[in-house]
Amino acid sequence: KVGSPLAFLELPNGQTLPITSSSQEFGRSDFAAFLPSDIAQYVSARHFRIFFSGGQWYVEDLGSTNGTLVDGVQIKGKGPVPIKTGSVISPAGVVKLVFKPVS
Repeated sequence: KVGSPLAFLELPNGQTLPITSSSQEFGRSDFAAFLPSDIAQYVSARHFRIFFSGGQWYVEDLGSTNGTLVDGVQIKGKGPVPIKTGSVISPAGVVKLVFKPVS
């Protein structure tokens, strides 16, 4: 059904950010409520996107200033990288988001 989350990003405090479309961008404003401002400043305004294509979820850094880590590996400049349940996405390395697709 329209608007139902397809997946979630789980924050360290247990709160979740819903992914409600097959392609969704994330940036500083998405994390402002969860991160102290001195930490959130390292996240770019348009930082990364998560999208679903061909039966697979992917994450892609959107040319952010400080890059994006997936399971501890820098993906900036590498294009779309496949992710799976439990993959840890870390914009600028300042917060660990656990990817949880809705089954």
